[in-house]
Amino acid sequence: SEESNDVRWFPVDELPTPLAFDHDRILRYAIDRLRSKMEYTTLAFQLLPTEFTLPKLKRIYEEILGEKLDKANFYRKLRDSDLLEDTGKFHEGRGRPARLYRFRDSRVEGDFVFRYREAKTRG
Repeated sequence: SEESNDVRWFPVDELPTPLAFDHDRILRYAIDRLRSKMEYTTLAFQLLPTEFTLPKLKRIYEEILGEKLDKANFYRKLRDSDLLEDTGKFHEGRGRPARLYRFRDSRVEGDFVFRYREAKTRG
């Protein structure tokens, strides 16, 4: 088989098509599973450093889900989940410093349910 030297990362919605062999089907299945797991696992937290800002966590969800989430609803759902712990630290960057959070270790994976669809709209 002929190997390609053009190996690189692509955003999912910008992949060159068609992919070789059955890779389109395999990739679509993987994306669907990842999106599904975002609702009942803490997978998003494994893609972040130990301490993170809420905007970074929101962006992880939006990138994987491929859709925008309402900021107020997203933050409220996370706050209500008792999943996060405020570190008391701030991330210094452009604009106002952002509060840093970490995943609360005492939470059991099976307890986590995040209905992101409810965070898509206000209310």
